[in-house]
Amino acid sequence: MGRFNVAGLTSTDAAASRKRHGSNALPPPQGETFLQKLWANFNDPLIRILCVGLVVIVVLALFGYAQWYESVGIAVAVTIATVVSTVADWKNESSFRQLQAQASKTNTRVFRDGILMEIAIDDVVVGDCVLLAAGDVIPADGVVTHGSIDVDQSTLTGEAASMKKVPFSFSTTTTTTT
Repeated sequence: MGRFNVAGLTSTDAAASRKRHGSNALPPPQGETFLQKLWANFNDPLIRILCVGLVVIVVLALFGYAQWYESVGIAVAVTIATVVSTVADWKNESSFRQLQAQASKTNTRVFRDGILMEIAIDDVVVGDCVLLAAGDVIPADGVVTHGSIDVDQSTLTGEAASMKKVPFSFSTTTTTTT
């Protein structure tokens, strides 16, 4: 247990907790296929207006009031705008998935089997005792049991000020019944 005097979970307890509560890994986001993104981009209001204009020009060209190449120009513009937008969306989603995969490779320190060990954030389970130091990413929801820590919650709350977290004591809580 060393200088921290924390045993943590045993390997057996950790496996049981993972089986009961599941993994700490974030599920992969449900991504759209390229064709779904393409269809969604065709539903853009500006593209729809261009498509209506395309139909009008085609009808006018059939009656001799417009040139055929005007409709081809509109069709090419619609196709280029939609495909470029779809490719950009696809690349952005791909970059986000890579960033999320890289974030899940982050390690944290936990007490298991009476020793301090480093494990992947995805391997943290309910009941683990995590040792946090300045600059660490907090791997899951939890309760401070020893010491205190200033936490930057700006990504959750939008407030720039850090929050001081102190040990939670079940013995100091009061319940009022009416």
